[in-house]
Amino acid sequence: MNANIQNRTGIVAVIRAGPCADPAELFDLKRIDLDDIGSYTGIIGCDLFDIARVSVGGRLYDVYVDDEGLLKDSPVPTAAYTDGQVKLVGTLVIAKGDDETGDTNGLSVEDIDNITDCISAYRTRDGRRQAVLVLDLPAMWRE
Repeated sequence: MNANIQNRTGIVAVIRAGPCADPAELFDLKRIDLDDIGSYTGIIGCDLFDIARVSVGGRLYDVYVDDEGLLKDSPVPTAAYTDGQVKLVGTLVIAKGDDETGDTNGLSVEDIDNITDCISAYRTRDGRRQAVLVLDLPAMWRE
């Protein structure tokens, strides 16, 4: 291993799936090795993940999510568009993507503030409260 290679660490936001009294209970910030796949699978609790590019509060983010989340018993929505349509289920890891380099980067203070402003609570069919990240509607849906 090359001793000159340094781990790139950064802060990511995590929204966990599950019932809560307050959405803030299911939101965390974690410092991780941004280049280590195990960092993401360990937080999400999965073997395979997918990355979804989403717009939240007018900013673009990369959201790491369990690729098989919809196949699990009783998947819990954790990201939905402003019209209520569910986009993602299960635990989410939110980072900043770089289109030019393809790198995943940590979140800035401004990103964290933006994301926390876009977390809301909803009631599940059985009456439990759950945290959900509210996503901007894609432009083609607004036309």
